[in-house]
Amino acid sequence: MKRITALTVIAIAVTVLLTTCEFEIGMSNRTPAAGDFTVSYLGQSWTGQPRRVIITPKSGKSEGEITIYYEGTQGTVYAKSTAAPANVGFYTVTFDVAAASGWNAAEGLNGGTLMVKMMIPIARDFEIAGRTHTYDGAPKSVTVTAAQGRSQGVIMVYYEGAQGTVYTKSADAPIERGAYRVTFDVAAWQTWGAASGLNGGTMRIQDPDDSVTVTSITANYQGGLVYEDTTLDDLKTGLTVTATYINGSSAPVSDYELSEPAPLTAGIRTINVTYSGQAATFTVHVSEAGTYAVFTPAAWVDTLQAISGGGSNIEYTINVTSDITIPSSSNDTDPTFGDATGIEVTITGSGTLTVDSAGAGAADAARVLVINANQTVIVGETGSPTGPTLQFINNSTATNNVVVNVRNGGTFELRSGKITGGYSIGNVVVGGVSVSGSFIMSGGEISGNRGGGVGGVYVNNGSFTMNGGVISGNTGSSGGVRVTGGTSFTMNGGVISGNTATSSSGAGGVWNNGTFRMTGGIIYGEDGDTYNPKGAPNTSDNNPDPSDALRVTGTAEYGSFDAGGNWQGTRLDSTDDTIRVENGVLVAP
Repeated sequence: MKRITALTVIAIAVTVLLTTCEFEIGMSNRTPAAGDFTVSYLGQSWTGQPRRVIITPKSGKSEGEITIYYEGTQGTVYAKSTAAPANVGFYTVTFDVAAASGWNAAEGLNGGTLMVKMMIPIARDFEIAGRTHTYDGAPKSVTVTAAQGRSQGVIMVYYEGAQGTVYTKSADAPIERGAYRVTFDVAAWQTWGAASGLNGGTMRIQDPDDSVTVTSITANYQGGLVYEDTTLDDLKTGLTVTATYINGSSAPVSDYELSEPAPLTAGIRTINVTYSGQAATFTVHVSEAGTYAVFTPAAWVDTLQAISGGGSNIEYTINVTSDITIPSSSNDTDPTFGDATGIEVTITGSGTLTVDSAGAGAADAARVLVINANQTVIVGETGSPTGPTLQFINNSTATNNVVVNVRNGGTFELRSGKITGGYSIGNVVVGGVSVSGSFIMSGGEISGNRGGGVGGVYVNNGSFTMNGGVISGNTGSSGGVRVTGGTSFTMNGGVISGNTATSSSGAGGVWNNGTFRMTGGIIYGEDGDTYNPKGAPNTSDNNPDPSDALRVTGTAEYGSFDAGGNWQGTRLDSTDDTIRVENGVLVAP
């Protein structure tokens, strides 16, 4: 029998003590730093409401409670406070992070500078009257009036010869017959900045005979949202009526009359216009409560402003009834529906929302929709054969145009309609839909998009569930869908086909580096080929080919869910021209 002496026992105890100390030292807490967090919304426009920034921890960093402080800087007087400022100015942002598991607390971390900017007037903020005059030897001028709620800054109007009329730009009203280009400047006022060179249209001074006999008139409405309580006079803000005279000339007129129907009721309504014995009509889409009928660019802008400032936990419906060109969300920190939280916005109709990459005010990193945290946006209606189209055009100079960006845990659902025309370059960018949240596709089409990383759908941080619809005709390093590590793609139905991979390491259909589960649907490669995972999941493609239907570097399974909601799956293995799953069973095409 072996003896254990007292000296041996002491040695063992010392060893255990040292090991325990080393373990405790190795497990010491870390202290958060400012670079561990993402700070959003440091640049905002004045609205009269508090302007808050959002601070979120990066992956793997402290989840401790964050307290944000604002303090005036660069001449702005604002005592340090957790209350977000509302006034125009500059504010130093700092924040504290409470202790959390494995992390110490931290105070006074630098969050940058919040800038609340003045709003800048635009031409449509003003009503312009008096563009047509009869020559009588006296100076003729237009009247520019600010709409309610817009800048009341001092207005200076200028006239310059146009269409062959010689007249040097001047603030003096012209006298002689001819056409005159009208521009105007607006001085700064309260929370509004100054603006110069705003377009006021064309003023005409005509011979008496030119304005005697009107042969026809036209009416073009490009105003904002129309509600059931809108009056006929309200419609004049966005209406242009043009008269054509017996001598062939034409000019806008202002002293026309509107009639029927009054009051306006929800639906498409025809308005009658009369001027100098001639008649014309135009239609407006009247919105009922909770629904926005969008048929002009101005109506789209009004809708976004109404939803952004409408509060939280509200459901909205936007009915896109026409094909319109809209301004883009200029970057990923400019959500389409602002900071509103808990909202659900459903976009219906058969119209098209187009962002023109070559149009006025176009910017790189443009988006048709940016969906923020705690926002749900639904496009189309379940079972509908048609729906809204969201698209980019004129992408020759674009480098980062994504049609829909789901960010910070937002939710996007495509039920019908089409997403097309996205164009981005770079290894990780996408043309169609970028997902850092939740994306559910039950119908519709994602096609004609091009991305450096993937053409159709890029699941970067979140989940993608495909219950129906078609992903086709997209081009990128991977053509159809790319799923990164730590994310998931569940395919219960639909078709992925005819997509093009430009990289030998990509896949025409799906490149999965996360978790891919398939209970139904069809995946075709670029040329009808497929990728064979060669056995169990978690294997890499030994011979990647851009025509592959599926490339797996993560987990791929097919099967079904049992009655208890538990996954009953097995390996995904196909050497056919198609990967097809019917009722949880992999079969040949």
